[in-house]
Amino acid sequence: MRSDDLAPQQLFPKLQATVTRLKAKAYEIPEERRKTLDAFVKLISASSGNPLSLIFVCTHNSRRSHVTMIWAQLAAHLSGRDDVLTFSGGTETTAFNMRAIDALRRVGFEVDVPQGENPKVEIRFSEASEKLICFSKRYDEAPNPESDFIAVMTCAHADEHCPYLPGATHRFPLRYVDPGHADGSPEEAAAYDLLVEQIGREMLYVFDKS
Repeated sequence: MRSDDLAPQQLFPKLQATVTRLKAKAYEIPEERRKTLDAFVKLISASSGNPLSLIFVCTHNSRRSHVTMIWAQLAAHLSGRDDVLTFSGGTETTAFNMRAIDALRRVGFEVDVPQGENPKVEIRFSEASEKLICFSKRYDEAPNPESDFIAVMTCAHADEHCPYLPGATHRFPLRYVDPGHADGSPEEAAAYDLLVEQIGREMLYVFDKS
């Protein structure tokens, strides 16, 4: 689950504009949240020069874990951390939520969604990049690594109800608010856009400092 080497200017133009804008807004990250992110930076930096696998985990592997995995992979490449591979998983299996997919499209990712109940969604950063393949799966199912990975818990439920993940070298809580609370409401798109931009800004911040 990785892309080819990318320079910032090779990104799709809309995505490049999003990256530039989010990096410029790093100062908007609240101080308490920055402390959490800096602890994550320290954990990632300790692996510099060695392969590092990150599995982002939320309960259904449908929204937050996918979005964080995608942004983290892009941010790692843009910062020159080609030793980092990102994955996602859940404690249950559902499907990559279309509302989250649409929000990723709105910030400039190219997304192809095949037919099926749990399709293997293809994400691209540029014309030349290899596709990231995203579909709902348990954290311990292929293609996720079986050992020597950092488990990043992106939702409170998974963090509280899945205290032990076999094979993880570290377990790090990095919780995000579930945008699903706005599903079916006039605020739906705004809630998903807020999540996608928050995660993008934070992953860019983390890998810029790693």
